[in-house]
Order: sequence, then structure tokens, then C-alpha cells
Amino acid sequence: MKWFKLVVAIILSSSLLLGAVQTEAASNTHHAKQVKHKKAHHAKKHHKKKKHKKAHHKKEHKKTHHKKKHHKKKKHKPSSKIHLKGKFVLDKGYSKKRLITLMRPEALKLVKVLGGTYKNGSVKRFNSYLDQHVTGLYKDDLKVQKKMYKDKYISDKKRYGKRVMNILKGDIKRVKTKDMKTYSVYSNKDYYFITYQYDVKYRSISVTFDFAKVSGKKGYRLVSTSVHPFVFAI
Repeated sequence: MKWFKLVVAIILSSSLLLGAVQTEAASNTHHAKQVKHKKAHHAKKHHKKKKHKKAHHKKEHKKTHHKKKHHKKKKHKPSSKIHLKGKFVLDKGYSKKRLITLMRPEALKLVKVLGGTYKNGSVKRFNSYLDQHVTGLYKDDLKVQKKMYKDKYISDKKRYGKRVMNILKGDIKRVKTKDMKTYSVYSNKDYYFITYQYDVKYRSISVTFDFAKVSGKKGYRLVSTSVHPFVFAI
């Protein structure tokens, strides 16, 4: 009888021990599953957030790129009624405001041409500009304009002397497009006249462009241009 009780006690103890081990193992398995699930959820959330961030960045980049492209296109929009390649020509209905903007860099170009003449005495660049862009009103018109430019340079050199000429050279070297201010504009049905002026203390440099109708030619043509300094006191 004692032996039977001992066997029952051993069996009960073994069952209790096995149950405890199984419970702990189950608990550990459940915990591991929970941790794994949390990790997977976190990774999914992080990936989603990253993907969204990437898409948002791509969208913003696209917007910026489109804005830049649009701005660039607008800035360099050409005018179909103002032709500044070869002989300068204005078609009917041209924008006067647009013409003033487009001719400003041309005014700077002629000031720099004058600077070249002051430096080496050559009038070739001015003559070349006339031949390329100006349509004379009559047969020898361009020849007359070339002579006037050369005579004016010789006259200014004698009148102002070396010291003043060197000061004017310095002015010309520093001038930029924005410095060429619109001084006067005059127009009627037959011609359009613009003057730009670069002002420095007690002196200035003026550039004029005269557009007019030329017999046998279409539109308004650039018929004359000039560039010359004014020195009031130095």
C-alpha cells in the first residue's frame, strides 16, 4: 500500500512539473510572437513613411524644376515683330516698351565700341556695326555716318586732352547694361527715336537709335546710330 502511494505521489509531481514547463514555454512563445509582430509593424510603418517622404520630395523637386523652366522660358521670350539679327527691322504693331528693353544692350555695345576707339584709335568696329545693322536712307548715308564718328573722335581727343580721355576710358570700362538709362523717346507714324544715357558726375555718354521707313523696304529700319560723350567739368 505504501508502495502504491509513493508511485501516485511521483506521478503527480511529474505532471505538475511538466505543466509548469509547458506553461512557461507557451508564455515564451507568445512573447516572442508579440515582439516579432511589433518589429514587423514598426518596419512596415517606417518603410511607408520613407516611401511617402521620397514621393513628396520627388513632387517638390518636379515643382521647382517646372517653375525654373517656366521662368527661364518667360525671361527669354522673343518678339516676332522686332528683328535684331542682321539689319534691324520693326514690323507693324511692334511693342515700343519691348523695343526699349531689347535695344538697351545694343546701347552698351556701342559704348564699348567707343571705348575701343579711345584705346587704339581704330574705327573699324563702329563701321562694322553700321554695315551689319543699319539701313541707310540714301546711297552714301553709311559712309557719311562713318566719317562723322571718326571726325568726332579726333575732335574730342583734341578738345579733352589725354587726362580727360583716360577718365572717359575708365567710365566706359565700368559701365554695365543697367547703367544705360532711357533718356528720351520720340515717335510718330514715320519714325521712332530712342536715346540712352550713362551718367557719371559732370559727364555722360549718350547713344541714339533712329528707326524710320525706307523707300522700297518693309517695316521701320534702323537708319542711323551715334555714340558720343558730354563733359561738363572735371
